[in-house]
Amino acid sequence: MVQLIEDPLDYTVDIEFIDQTDLMPSGCEIIALSIALHCMGYDEADPIEIADEYIEYGGDSAKYFMGTPYGDGGGFPPCIVTAANKWLKDNGGGAKAFDLTGSSFEGLCALVELGYPVLVWTTDGMADPY
Repeated sequence: MVQLIEDPLDYTVDIEFIDQTDLMPSGCEIIALSIALHCMGYDEADPIEIADEYIEYGGDSAKYFMGTPYGDGGGFPPCIVTAANKWLKDNGGGAKAFDLTGSSFEGLCALVELGYPVLVWTTDGMADPY
């Protein structure tokens, strides 16, 4: 079980839409992180800054964002969690991001009910990943 370091708040707020189509066609993970940070009150969370200064790029998809969010690429939870925690540290956030890969749907719903923002990766058609 994950020990959370900050009491959850009610992050149920109007969510600002960020259109990734022209801005970052392959950066849905980064856009989602920016939106979650906005919901937590970090209005200065800018997806371009996160992509350019906080995302680690490389060839190992288990750790790094592969390709580019501005063209063709993608990232899994580890690189987004790392970027989120670096961003939070640099911007005075007391929150911490966790990789909960393998968590049950019910477990994630429980975190949402407690007020924690949750980003979820799924596969097309909910197929088993390969």
